[in-house]
Amino acid sequence: MPSKKTRSVLNLSSKHKPEALIKRIQAGADIKKIWFLPAFGSKPFIVSVKGRTFQLRKRRTFWAHGGFAPTFYGFIQPQGKGSQIKGRFWISLPTHLFLAVVFLTLALSAAALFIDGQLQGSVPLLGIVLCILVLKFGLKFSPSILSEISIFLTDCAGN
Repeated sequence: MPSKKTRSVLNLSSKHKPEALIKRIQAGADIKKIWFLPAFGSKPFIVSVKGRTFQLRKRRTFWAHGGFAPTFYGFIQPQGKGSQIKGRFWISLPTHLFLAVVFLTLALSAAALFIDGQLQGSVPLLGIVLCILVLKFGLKFSPSILSEISIFLTDCAGN
């Protein structure tokens, strides 16, 4: 488990070669093949692999979508006779895009209202602050997911 200070970054060494390590990760998670379709299966994690890079996230249920839940973006590189997993946790790209659209909409609305002299409420400004806070502190809201993914990758590394 990473320390609190560097919780969003994860570096693990493994005795397995990169190809074997990718296979171990894929064996423990359902594989997502097409980005916009859900990965079907019953395993607790979903992985998307391209070469030696991968994205790993906790499976979300229908009732608890968890769009702000962290995804691990990692890559595997050779290290001596084994390999090393390097990566970081961050919210998913679709969530980033959604927040960017909301942020720009609120910023433009606030600017337009300010120019017209009609900015009486603080709703657009509050929305902008909320977007910034979610991006800045989003990972702190889900420490259990960070821990579960870290434990899964440590088990796959086999150390």
